[in-house]
Amino acid sequence: MRIEINLLYENPLNVEIYGEDDPAQLAELVKKIKVSGYIKPLISNRNYLIVSGHRRYRATKVLGMQVIEVEMISKDENQELEILLAENAFREKK
Repeated sequence: MRIEINLLYENPLNVEIYGEDDPAQLAELVKKIKVSGYIKPLISNRNYLIVSGHRRYRATKVLGMQVIEVEMISKDENQELEILLAENAFREKK
């Protein structure tokens, strides 16, 4: 579903687990999205908390996008954490 980007908010666990974004990596993602026009849908819960896609969310904000594709899920907190970890399996943890 497509929703207004300003409805979403970031999961504080993301920064707690993975730390702050590397500015160069974020800039590279912004560039890739700008060139390709493709963004893998974010995953959020029904309360608009981002479960997966924090960097994509930040990149779209840099690009000034107003609407983004989101997959809404209805899971408990433990399942959401498992999704967050699985979607970022190759990222270095703090």
